[in-house]
Amino acid sequence: MFCKNCGSENNDTDKFCKNCGQPLSAQESQQEEASGSAAPDPTPVQYTSYQQESPIDESAPTGIAIASMVLGIVSIVFCCFNVIAVACGVIAIVFAKKEEQRGVSNGFIKAGFICGLIGSILGGLYLIYWIFAIVVGIGSASTIPFRHF
Repeated sequence: MFCKNCGSENNDTDKFCKNCGQPLSAQESQQEEASGSAAPDPTPVQYTSYQQESPIDESAPTGIAIASMVLGIVSIVFCCFNVIAVACGVIAIVFAKKEEQRGVSNGFIKAGFICGLIGSILGGLYLIYWIFAIVVGIGSASTIPFRHF
């Protein structure tokens, strides 16, 4: 017997098509109705429903991507604390690059990289400012004349 849906050949005793799964008994009864000798099929047809797993979202944030973004933001917020800002910024940049090498690309990684870069630069500039202020302060302190009373 041939399936009316896909045209594949099936055994005469098969109730469903081996290729597409369509019921063959309905096709048989339609053929018999057309010929005039229709016999009802006493067995009900039961279909099994299958749930497909949802596909993995490649752009979903990973833990490292979120950590990169948070560390980048922390490096900007604490830019006046030089060591914290530079350390958090560098770690944020490293985490972002690590995720990009794995092939993950999303907004968290970009935000972590950009914020880490900005925080590191601000922390470095603030460190340079304080070094300059200390050097100028020491230099100007040595030029103040000492007065004896």
